[in-house]
Amino acid sequence: MDRLDRSLLREHSTTSARVQAYAALRQAIVRAELEPGRQLSENELAAWLGVSRTPIREALVRLRDERLVEIVPQLGTFVTRISTPAVADAQFIREALECACVRRAAELATEDDIAALEDILRAQDRARDSDDFDA
Repeated sequence: MDRLDRSLLREHSTTSARVQAYAALRQAIVRAELEPGRQLSENELAAWLGVSRTPIREALVRLRDERLVEIVPQLGTFVTRISTPAVADAQFIREALECACVRRAAELATEDDIAALEDILRAQDRARDSDDFDA
């Protein structure tokens, strides 16, 4: 738990403990800071986030509903393992959608749109050349 990014909680500091816990845990799972297959301890998560176990429990139920964690009675709660076929299917769908979107955007692009994109590309080149990766 030491290597988890505590800024995940600060990003949601104006919301309820339940929402903060959910957002921080979800982001940690999506970023693979909580690895697939890892068993989750309500006590450890509560200590890490500085909240009671109730918001953790509520967040885990919500994450279970999103299939990001599995709650196994008498065993515990685990980060859902990644399914290789599901990833391949999602990649296929995403690629098809992105290609269709690019094709459609190219068909509808005006001269102003193209000029704006060229400006963005130049700005990206400048940021890369100056190692400004936050630009």
